[in-house]
Amino acid sequence: MSLSAHGISLSLPNAWDGRIYGRPRLVANPPESSLVPGFDGTARGRLATLHAASFPLSGAEGEFAAEATTRMPAAGAFVALGAKLAIAER
Repeated sequence: MSLSAHGISLSLPNAWDGRIYGRPRLVANPPESSLVPGFDGTARGRLATLHAASFPLSGAEGEFAAEATTRMPAAGAFVALGAKLAIAER
């Protein structure tokens, strides 16, 4: 299986499953009126997360993959990678 999204590309071994998720990277140091604590809500670039496993993923793993790792078989393997992608400066 080959995956390519949000600036990440890879080929997985046979029988592996994988997903690449992307979300906006928010600017830190917000004004006091921010609705999101710690961020002002302005997107600057993207954050990407890769999950790959030697067992089927459900698609509901969440960013830290708690759901997947609780289901991982004893001989299973799970990989997570986070990447900060290009930041669009203004």
